[in-house]
Amino acid sequence: MGKNIARTLNDLHVLKSVVDMHYTPRTPVEGLNATFDEFDHILQDQDIKGVAIATPTPSHFDLAHEALTAGKHVFLEKPFY
Repeated sequence: MGKNIARTLNDLHVLKSVVDMHYTPRTPVEGLNATFDEFDHILQDQDIKGVAIATPTPSHFDLAHEALTAGKHVFLEKPFY
């Protein structure tokens, strides 16, 4: 689902970064106008106003809580748990 969300945000011209532990931060995301980054860096970036979280359900609450605490808007498609 994360790829679909990233593609949609890219099409809306609002995608800046993608977090994926399997890719090197600051490298381009193939096919998208974005780079890979680290979650902590995204939370500190004042130019980034919101995040979309598409991770396994058990991580949703912690990641959403961190993002909200950092003052970000959060898109979370699945339950908090």
